[in-house]
Amino acid sequence: MAAELRDLVSRRGAMKRQITAFQKFFDNGNFSNPSTIMELGMRTTRLEAAYGDFLNSQTRIEILDPREEQLEERLAVETAYYETISPAMVFLESAKTNQRRASEASSRQSSADNMGRYDTQSAIRLPPISLPEFNGDYKQWLSYRDTFESLVHSNNHLPDIQKLHYLKSSLKNEAAQVIESLETSSANYLSAWEQLRERYDNNRKMVGIHFHAVCSMSPIAIASSVNLRRHRERFK
Repeated sequence: MAAELRDLVSRRGAMKRQITAFQKFFDNGNFSNPSTIMELGMRTTRLEAAYGDFLNSQTRIEILDPREEQLEERLAVETAYYETISPAMVFLESAKTNQRRASEASSRQSSADNMGRYDTQSAIRLPPISLPEFNGDYKQWLSYRDTFESLVHSNNHLPDIQKLHYLKSSLKNEAAQVIESLETSSANYLSAWEQLRERYDNNRKMVGIHFHAVCSMSPIAIASSVNLRRHRERFK
């Protein structure tokens, strides 16, 4: 009986270690990668199976050793298990929902494209618009903001997780540091965009930049339409 009890207690310890390993993976995983999300799903399934084995082992432990401390061990493992696996299951359900919405949006877009297709020989083929990049230069902010909002932020066919991926990939240097601490998840997209706007929608800063540009302008030697146009272009 003593040998059986030692074996069962050892299995319980293995369950605790498995919960800890799962939590570490969930905390540190790169879930912008679809393969990591798939791995999380497999780990969740395996942890659920291990928990079923734990319940059987723990029941046997309590039969062999009915002391109160064994019941406390059960409660401790159960609490750790549910606190660890519940957020992961919520995340997986959210990822599944976003994937379904993206698929539905793609299907609707494909249908709209088919309905709106016309003779390509008579159509005007416009070049694709590239996603802008922004490195924190206030002079470039308005152009970046308006373009990003038009292409990504206001696009109802894109899920928030994809919008955040586009946002992070378009930011460089100082601008990227503003939101680098945010985990890539659909829940963080609006927060990331608002943090950027709070940082760079700074009217006083922009006025200062334009004022500096005015002060640093060289005088117009000859008043001509060409020279006046050049000076005007510096403020666009």
